[in-house]
Amino acid sequence: MSVPPPAPPILDKLLLPPFPGVVYDEDDPFAEKRFQKELQFRMVGAIERNDLKLLTFLTNQDVDTNATILFVKTPLIHAIDQEEPDIHIIRHLLTSQADPNQSDTTPWKQRPIHLAVAKGLFEVVRSLLSHGTDVNGKDAGEMTALHYAARFGHDRLALYLIENGADVNTRDNCGRSAIHRAVEERHLNIVKILLEAGASVNEEDNFGWTPIFHAVMWNDVDVVRFLISCGASVNHKSKLMNTPLHTVVCRIRRENSVIVLQTCFDFYKRSRRIPSEEFKFILQNRRDTYFEILKDIINAGADLDVKNASGERPIHLSEKEIFTKYLVQAGATINLDMLLKDIFDSGQITLTGRTEQFRKWMIIEYQQQFSLIRQARKCIRSCLAMTRNIAHAVEPLPLPPALKAYLKVDDPVECV
Repeated sequence: MSVPPPAPPILDKLLLPPFPGVVYDEDDPFAEKRFQKELQFRMVGAIERNDLKLLTFLTNQDVDTNATILFVKTPLIHAIDQEEPDIHIIRHLLTSQADPNQSDTTPWKQRPIHLAVAKGLFEVVRSLLSHGTDVNGKDAGEMTALHYAARFGHDRLALYLIENGADVNTRDNCGRSAIHRAVEERHLNIVKILLEAGASVNEEDNFGWTPIFHAVMWNDVDVVRFLISCGASVNHKSKLMNTPLHTVVCRIRRENSVIVLQTCFDFYKRSRRIPSEEFKFILQNRRDTYFEILKDIINAGADLDVKNASGERPIHLSEKEIFTKYLVQAGATINLDMLLKDIFDSGQITLTGRTEQFRKWMIIEYQQQFSLIRQARKCIRSCLAMTRNIAHAVEPLPLPPALKAYLKVDDPVECV
């Protein structure tokens, strides 16, 4: 039985034009274009197989390294988008005139550096920057590579981008800078990096939300405390005149949901108000740490009776009895109109569903709020609010421990 001869190596078939199955007629005006398309087709295979030898051959044949392949990509973006990107392939494309600033043609308009940063490819980012990539280049949503580093939690890349000229205060098309994106994903280390690099702790987005609003929405008590320690204003007002206290007592309000939908990281989804993963996280995340955040914000000197554009105070919006009780104990005012409207009118939405015991408690609290001891506590706490840490300011006062606990409102019996 005769043994068939071995098949020739694939590369040997490609060493010289014409390629198999390709008619290359020099007199045909479209021959060069067809030949270039064949080169590009082979280039896709070389990238996907990490075949540097074949890619080198193709670039020597003047394959267009900036062509649109696979409908929407550039060769460089396709190389970075591989499951295991080959740095040698990427560097060869860069040295073969691949444009490091050319974006894809998807609705996102991502540049190579955006994709590389999102995937955490440090060496790829370094190669891109060494070949002239604009470190502040923007995608369709006007986000830079630093926005991506903040969103995906790549500390080392965030530092490297800043060292190479990334602007920490560049805003995307919904007004959010990198610090907003870092807070959304609860990346405390990157928040610290950005603040040390000059980011503003009270930077507003298009809706007037500062980073602390995001920390409240995403239920991150550690980030809330850190932002407060760095000077974040707990009385900052959004475009609708809401403060962080309005937000924490009633997160899942229509106006908050609209803001989350219109500012999500995914440009395509936010431009069409498609529910994102961030929005689903907020709906599903019902941990008890919101009460801790409420206490931290109040302890930092939040105005308990501030009104938003609709005339609502935080106590009107409170969605939990424990929130309402703590607000009252800390000094929020219960006025007669509120008592009549929210306690006796069952048609109102603000305090419906309350227990009868809670309704009786509200009536008692309305009367007790005018007592001397309550007024004294409210006055002292108001004076200490300027310290941005009422509990800490109470400690050195020459008072008995029980009275200090009363001033700090840390007796659980009062608010349960």
